[in-house]
Amino acid sequence: MAIFVLLITTTKDFGHRLLDGVDPHLTETAEDAIRGLPTVFDVTELRLRWNGHRLNLQANIIATDAETVDDFKVLQRTVETSIRDALPGVGDVIVTPAPSAVP
Repeated sequence: MAIFVLLITTTKDFGHRLLDGVDPHLTETAEDAIRGLPTVFDVTELRLRWNGHRLNLQANIIATDAETVDDFKVLQRTVETSIRDALPGVGDVIVTPAPSAVP
């Protein structure tokens, strides 16, 4: 019976992963890590996707203090560091400016 339960659980997890399912807790953790930064005004889009055993992240953000491209590059590195601290072992982290106007 225990083997049957293990088989069903493994099959559910595998199917969830095949359909690009990501645990909502991971998404919340990533969003909190980004929103917790003082120079981030908003996260307009956040995508997490499994690529094999690596979780890749893409975020569109509105920054408060990124007036130049160089400023945004510094913010990108800050966001990436915050994500990697919150989600160790994450794969690619892509941060882009949101197409909205900066406040």
